[in-house]
Amino acid sequence: MFKKLRNKFLALNMTLISVLLITAFGMVLAFSVRNAERELDSRLQMNVFGAGDDFRLGDMPDMRNRHPGRAVGEPQDDAQARGERPEPIENVSLRLDKDGNILEVRSRIEYEDEFYKSVISEALTEEAGTAPVSRMIKTDSGYYKYRISAAENDLGERIYYLNMTSADAQIKMLENLALTLFIVLVAALALVFLICLFFANRAIRPIQEAWDKQNRFIADASHELKTPLAAINTNIDVLLAHGGSTINQEKKWLGYIKDESSRMAELTGELLSLARLDAGGAENVILAEVSFSRAVESVILANEAVIFEKNLKFTESVEEGIMVRGDESGLKQLTLILLDNAMKYVSEQGEIRLELRAENGKARLSVSNSFSGELETDKVFDRFYRSDRSRSRSSGGYGLGLAIAKSITDLHGGTIKLKNRGGMAEFIVEIPAAD
Repeated sequence: MFKKLRNKFLALNMTLISVLLITAFGMVLAFSVRNAERELDSRLQMNVFGAGDDFRLGDMPDMRNRHPGRAVGEPQDDAQARGERPEPIENVSLRLDKDGNILEVRSRIEYEDEFYKSVISEALTEEAGTAPVSRMIKTDSGYYKYRISAAENDLGERIYYLNMTSADAQIKMLENLALTLFIVLVAALALVFLICLFFANRAIRPIQEAWDKQNRFIADASHELKTPLAAINTNIDVLLAHGGSTINQEKKWLGYIKDESSRMAELTGELLSLARLDAGGAENVILAEVSFSRAVESVILANEAVIFEKNLKFTESVEEGIMVRGDESGLKQLTLILLDNAMKYVSEQGEIRLELRAENGKARLSVSNSFSGELETDKVFDRFYRSDRSRSRSSGGYGLGLAIAKSITDLHGGTIKLKNRGGMAEFIVEIPAAD
């Protein structure tokens, strides 16, 4: 389930980022193509005939001295005769009659007639109107862009002017740019995939941990409820087997049933407390300015007799007038849980200390007890966690008290932690004091 959730999260992020990267790279490529086209169009404007539709045959200057080339029928130069392909670095301008025959060639470079014929055939497939027509063409000599325009001479004959310029450099530049962008895109997507995978795993981990804790919580709760239910059923079977007995004769079995029922009631109450705190406790509890000092003192008074019966050394120090913004019943429950926990796990004829004081703008409650053994400070607030001793029936408890204490502390915006103070297990609660 979590793998599918992670994959969906990853696919969504990769899709969005891929679209953004492809769009950005596409815009760069499109901008480069547009610039190349503008450059080629600018070079086509600088043709040797130069006048376009306004040009007349009689106006054409003799440019053979300025731009060495050949007229129709002139022999090719030595490079052409040797079959060498010249570098197309200059514009080529052709003047054609209405049938597409070459009247004049203006170029620094000599090309074979077949080259001109292929370009002319391509160019004249679209009738040239008054507006110049520009196209790209690929020949055996490379890529060229041509521009064709039409005019009439003094005799009324239609004359075509075909200007060409090499586009090899621009095409190669665009191909290299496209290849570079593709490589960069693939590398960027690979890097983005790894980053998204890392953060997807981090985002899913708290959800998975919460799910695992919930499953453990349900399993532990089921186990704890199953034990008293089994005892109740067993005692009921015993009672049913003694159908002729009186209530007084079977009083022992009824006592067992009552004890186990009380244990179930206690566990159910703790589970409900946790459920309420988990289900938006801050929304269901009205926080007001209350006296933390009075709440702690009321808990101490209610438990003095229990402490006296257990023959424990109890030291208290409660500073008066400590006010916090919170829930008084929740603060009493928090104090009771910590004090009850100290009484359960204190060493024989040991000592319990309780202190409440204001410190650095916070109300600091400290409950400590003497103990023997080791403290697992990182697990005591886990639900249903208990040490081996706490699992005994005599000590009672289900391992939910400290989890409830932590939830109450979180509800009040405070912190709770356990420290080992040289043979004393000390729980420290800090809650912001009221302004």
